[in-house]
Amino acid sequence: MDLTVCPLCGSPSIRKKKGVHQFNVLGELRSTPVVQYWECPSCNEIFFDREANRKIDAALLPDRVAAREGLSRRQIVRKKKESQTA
Repeated sequence: MDLTVCPLCGSPSIRKKKGVHQFNVLGELRSTPVVQYWECPSCNEIFFDREANRKIDAALLPDRVAAREGLSRRQIVRKKKESQTA
């Protein structure tokens, strides 16, 4: 994916960048790994490519599982470690 114009507003000012992003998960800020993305200075929208979305999903998966199962993040991480050693 290589954007030359913003898919939202059509601005040619869109720029490729790299960095960490934060998402609000269950009222807490969670950081992602460093990912490549495109940012439009005209409409302030950010666009992630498929690889960035994969990395973000992997980083936030324990939080999503915790929310679905009503468990804490710590419980989910412990549960994952136990299943990997079994």
